[in-house]
Amino acid sequence: MALADLNGDGRLDILAATRTSDFVSILAGRGDGTFERPTNHGVLDSPGSLTVADVDGDGALNLFTASFHGDVLQVFRNQGCR
Repeated sequence: MALADLNGDGRLDILAATRTSDFVSILAGRGDGTFERPTNHGVLDSPGSLTVADVDGDGALNLFTASFHGDVLQVFRNQGCR
């Protein structure tokens, strides 16, 4: 799980993944301690971990997942969420 402002609205969003599924859930923060319903984004293999970082220097956070089995690293470039 991670907290990050993925969509650039100044509010923290929740990113969650479990090794028993093939998706990452993103819950957009409303800014009042509550969150929107999750949107699920498919990944190639059961995610064991995830993290966010701006690795391409464009000011937007990118999402990285590593498979539970340790043989798949997937990168999602942030193209804007809203």
